[in-house]
Amino acid sequence: MIKSTFIRQVNNFKRVAPLTFALITGIFSSTPAQAIQFNFTYTQNTSQEVVDGFLAAGDIWSSKIGNTFLDPSCSCKKDTTVNIYIDFTQLGNSKGLGATRPTMLRFNYQKFLNSSFKSITSIDDLTAFKSLQIAQSNKEYFLQSLGVDLQENTYEENLNILQQQGFNINSALDNVEANSNSTITAQAQDIFKQLNLTQLQNLNRDLVEFDSSTFNMRIEDHNTVNVDNRDQVDMVKTLDPETIIDQNGNDNNKKIWLTRANAKALKLINGDDTKSDAEILLSNSMLDANREIISYADWLTQNPQGNFLEDTIWDFSRVSDPNAEVASNKFDFLTVALHEIGHALGVVSGVDAFNSLKMQAETNSTTLLEKDIALVSSMDLLRFSEESKQNGVFDWSSSGQTFLSIDGGQTKLADFADGNSYQTSHWSEHGGINGSPLGIMHPVLGKGEKLDITNLDLQLLDVLGYTKTDEEISLWLQGSAEQLTQNLSTASLQQTAKIFSLLNNVSEEQKEAWETKLIQAVMNMRDVNEETARKHVNDLEEFITNILVHFDFNHEYGNLWNNEWNFLMSYNGWGSSSGGFNFWQEMDTVSEGEPSQSSVTDGNGIEDAYSMFFDQEYQAETTPEPNAIAGFGILGIFGWLHRQYSKKLERFITTK
Repeated sequence: MIKSTFIRQVNNFKRVAPLTFALITGIFSSTPAQAIQFNFTYTQNTSQEVVDGFLAAGDIWSSKIGNTFLDPSCSCKKDTTVNIYIDFTQLGNSKGLGATRPTMLRFNYQKFLNSSFKSITSIDDLTAFKSLQIAQSNKEYFLQSLGVDLQENTYEENLNILQQQGFNINSALDNVEANSNSTITAQAQDIFKQLNLTQLQNLNRDLVEFDSSTFNMRIEDHNTVNVDNRDQVDMVKTLDPETIIDQNGNDNNKKIWLTRANAKALKLINGDDTKSDAEILLSNSMLDANREIISYADWLTQNPQGNFLEDTIWDFSRVSDPNAEVASNKFDFLTVALHEIGHALGVVSGVDAFNSLKMQAETNSTTLLEKDIALVSSMDLLRFSEESKQNGVFDWSSSGQTFLSIDGGQTKLADFADGNSYQTSHWSEHGGINGSPLGIMHPVLGKGEKLDITNLDLQLLDVLGYTKTDEEISLWLQGSAEQLTQNLSTASLQQTAKIFSLLNNVSEEQKEAWETKLIQAVMNMRDVNEETARKHVNDLEEFITNILVHFDFNHEYGNLWNNEWNFLMSYNGWGSSSGGFNFWQEMDTVSEGEPSQSSVTDGNGIEDAYSMFFDQEYQAETTPEPNAIAGFGILGIFGWLHRQYSKKLERFITTK
């Protein structure tokens, strides 16, 4: 709680800089306005270190991505909340460090398409959506949303409508009547592909309804799966002895398998739904006198008076200081927590679940039906190989050559793990060109190593339905002054810093346009004239600059903010959160008592779907040198600031 004396001081400050007051009070929330929220619950007697660790990891993700939903009770936007249960326990896998079990739901492909279309907020979102399998008839219907009327309007009228919106139309096509509406119909797909973000933002997306209901894919031709219409070439196409193109339109070609958090991001379920979205299990293994890993129970027997922090396999140093080094004989807790939360958010491939079911079917000498493997995730739709690209489909096999692409396989952004050495729900263990890990969803972690959330991780989450914070701020500036006024009224310090960052990194022409809009927004919000509003903006920029200088607190370190205007934490004792993982592959086989592949459909067409663990193991090799990944620097100045450094902020403000 903020002391009343501090509130009076802030009220005095409010009279000097009204806009700044909204930002200062926003500091004392756990995360930025319009950020994704996390509700962590824990098993009884969970250590405070584990609790703090996950709070920190949640703050980090919240500073990177956002998602909101429309609350009908107030007709206002509210932050989406992800509910995660944390169990610090002995894992069934003796080498396991952590495992995530997202609660999974299935949705009809058509419903997924329409929700995804309405959720587009970035260029990458739009590019990814245009690469999805959508019927030609849908693209013709899409023309109507642009104002084209193929029945009543003449060709010239429709041509003018499209050209005014910036679309290029070829008036002469082979085998098509020239200067006729047939010319436009024949180019429906090309017009759809031309759609840019500005045109989309001017479109009433509620008028667009896609009715495509099936998709095709490359899958393994496995003897445990009974594929219908196996002998009909138009239904099943053989590529090689091990894979086929499944295009028979059965359940596994109609359903999308989503984590509940991902479904919330796409507005398929309510963003404030209180049901559990995921369960994360973390190993409570310990180190014995020889620094070998043993179970917690054995540790208690051997050393009942032992020191938990000294003997745990986890290093919690980066929970308070993300730039800290990790002990060479321990695993970084913060890296693991961030990684496991990433799975809960939607970094999941159904190929992993399919592989698990295949193993069970082989063991039990049973056969899987296609409805049993309706496990294609949103991430899988962006999973390609050279073979699948040539056939115009995504790749749902363990081919070992799959990669992330948001343009239908034309551009490879990063390789996925092959599903054999490591689960496909991760980046390739081989890393990038120089071998460095591609991001927090890297499948391997050794003792003494640490990983960071990278732009690649964020790009993937962005196209899955979330909004990168920088893109959110850019959208603020691209919208109307009235919309910007509304956003500024709840803007956090970090978000405001990003506004100034963007203003200083665009062309002079763009900067002038955005500054004019910003001035107008402040005039609207404070009911002041232009001169006063401009002074408020200048004072605010100076205020933020002073914060960056004065928050040093006599500590020597590098640049306070990275290119994304995220505060580089380097103080011991700055609270946050974290979780754990390591060698996050080798999933546990789903045991008899756990949810099976059966599903139940409710009245809204939402199915409870097969659920499984995405887990990790530790590296049993010689301890490597600590990974030189860039420091975290991503704790927002929010939760941790309230928890431990509000007094220092108070002293700073009162000296202004």
